[in-house]
Amino acid sequence: MLQPPMVLDPAYLDELGHWQDIDEFLYNPKWRILLFLQAPASLEVTIEFLCSLRFHNDGEEVKSTAEVTSTTKVTFTLMGRLLSLTVADLGWLIGLYTLDETRSLAFANLPDQLDPEFDVRKFWQAHEYGRYHSGASIARNWVRPSWRILHHALTHSYFGRSRDSDVVFDSDMLFFWSLEAHVPVNLATFVARFLFAQSTSNHQFVLCGPMVTLLARGLCMTVPNVLPEAASMI
Repeated sequence: MLQPPMVLDPAYLDELGHWQDIDEFLYNPKWRILLFLQAPASLEVTIEFLCSLRFHNDGEEVKSTAEVTSTTKVTFTLMGRLLSLTVADLGWLIGLYTLDETRSLAFANLPDQLDPEFDVRKFWQAHEYGRYHSGASIARNWVRPSWRILHHALTHSYFGRSRDSDVVFDSDMLFFWSLEAHVPVNLATFVARFLFAQSTSNHQFVLCGPMVTLLARGLCMTVPNVLPEAASMI
């Protein structure tokens, strides 16, 4: 079943008194673009995309999200057309980066995982209550209400975990570390890993419909039979 990913509503959050803190935290324009991407979705086209989606590194099929990088080759079909591009191209086509950016050395050097010296437990102690255990700690323990809101929105979108929306995992920390430490990360890879997880996991709800539409538009395709552009807002 298609489920619209949750997006932020600045006007509503401003009424609640949380938007200023969120706005200041989202200093990085790329994260900001990603969190506000919206498009209608097509059930037919989304299923076609996910069922055909494959990732390869040097001809070998990728078996886990960690293996996906900006140079990974992505193949899929959209409306009967077999297509192939890199993860970097994906970031350009959905509007996260310009083509020149994806061809730059700066883009190639963007990290796509946490710094090896990052200590998740120390980070938790600095920003949350209680001890940290991946998959057991809960997001309501974030000290800042704005972080609780952002975590909730991301679990209903790019973390892809609608059923465990209040649980914190190590993989969630990339978002908070990147913005708190002011370290840009490769969001093309971040999105590609989200799509990989959507295509390989047994999810009751599919959250990537709008992303598939944006990709098709980037490829100058018209997506038929789109559903009304409903969106979960927070």
